[in-house]
Amino acid sequence: MAELQWFYPDTVEEVVELISREGVIPHGGGTGILRGNLKKIRGLVDLSRLPLQYHRKRGDMVKLGACTTFADAAAYLGGLDRECILAKALGSAASTPLRNRITMGGSTALFPVWSDLMGPLIALGAEVELAGTNSGLFPVVRYVDEKELRRGALITGLRFRMDSWTSFYYRETRTFSDHPAFTLTLLCRKEGGRIAEFRALATGCTGRYRRLAQVEEALSGVELESVDPKEVARAADVGFAAKKFMSPDYLKHLVSVQVERGIAELVGRQQ
Repeated sequence: MAELQWFYPDTVEEVVELISREGVIPHGGGTGILRGNLKKIRGLVDLSRLPLQYHRKRGDMVKLGACTTFADAAAYLGGLDRECILAKALGSAASTPLRNRITMGGSTALFPVWSDLMGPLIALGAEVELAGTNSGLFPVVRYVDEKELRRGALITGLRFRMDSWTSFYYRETRTFSDHPAFTLTLLCRKEGGRIAEFRALATGCTGRYRRLAQVEEALSGVELESVDPKEVARAADVGFAAKKFMSPDYLKHLVSVQVERGIAELVGRQQ
């Protein structure tokens, strides 16, 4: 195995040039390195000197730097809004030591099947800020779906609109800090006695994520009092591969159960 080189750039431009080299990858929290093929890694680019550890809100837009940790993001967002789905998700992700290491940019780039980050980001319609071959702002869902967009790109930040959502987040685990078999993100915006908009998304399924479009359609615009959570939850069509101790049918059943519980909680909550 070749000797591993470390690089300590001071600018984003330097990072972009370095990661264009074969086998050279960015290093933020470092928690994802062991998931890759270590034999192919020739160099690590330390991002700690770059000004990418920040969080700020201007108007209703929130921006998080790529090197912001899960712990810092959860604390900041929870202080802004207790109903913020990202605060709920990141605050329960992994373990305390890992939350203090995992970064927003790295976890977005890797999108592990057990991600607690990506469901909320996609449901919120978040955007990713890229530097490199494809510089600019792009919807996170496009970054996930288009391999060419990710090639040669460095995530420098994420942003999303802080709307008046009530939220429900669920992670299917055997222990508190276990990797979730799936996650469920539900967002509800109410106006008067009606549901103005409803968003539902699952991760950990086939295709890595799935928007529960039929659930969203069944709830958007309807009177709160007319909602039958059990009936709506039957429309939660999610496919799975078999997982340890869990069959695809069992996982699909669990999603339906949690969708029902989430809907019941959200439509019963007073603004």
